[in-house]
Amino acid sequence: MTANAWETFVANLLMIGVDTVQALFRVAIIVAAGYAIVTLLRAGLNRLESFLIRATEKTERAPGAAAQRIKTLASVLWTIANGILWFVIVLIALSQFGINVGPILAGAGVFGLAAAFGAIAGMMVAPIVFLDPNMMGGIQLYAFAAATVGGFTSPLGAVVGGLLVGVTENLVGTYVSFIGTELKLTVALAMIIIVLLVRPTGLFGRTTVRRV
Repeated sequence: MTANAWETFVANLLMIGVDTVQALFRVAIIVAAGYAIVTLLRAGLNRLESFLIRATEKTERAPGAAAQRIKTLASVLWTIANGILWFVIVLIALSQFGINVGPILAGAGVFGLAAAFGAIAGMMVAPIVFLDPNMMGGIQLYAFAAATVGGFTSPLGAVVGGLLVGVTENLVGTYVSFIGTELKLTVALAMIIIVLLVRPTGLFGRTTVRRV
């Protein structure tokens, strides 16, 4: 009985070792293919950058200005594309070891949508408030106040919280003389403090209790 158990253990150990070696081999192939794709993409982006610089040299008024803008844009695009490509490569490599990458992809999708909406909001607000280190600080505070009032776990609560914060802020700013339009931001801060003291989960948030 002991010999059979030992043989079974050795067989399982060998099987695990073979599976690990095969997974490492597949990961090496994936990383090599990803590196080749990244290299080709970088070379193509460099050629496109050079072509655009040559095309704008004849029409630009300020020498070098258009080239500098193209280089900056190309650098930003390359940073984003490189990060996305390596993120996908790492996920594919992890899947070879049996790791469930579905939740990671879902979280990345949510983060990507949030980043896209944030970028669009920034482009819309930038011509009005101009660029500075504290750009959109007030908007972020209002968004945090809306999520706190409505509840971080409820999308509907965030919408309702945004409406409550906006209506309350304007009513207080209109009818309370010492606040006016200059101190309206303090209304959102006060609402955050009150909600955290009275109902930390928000109006529509739920408290999750887990048994250990």
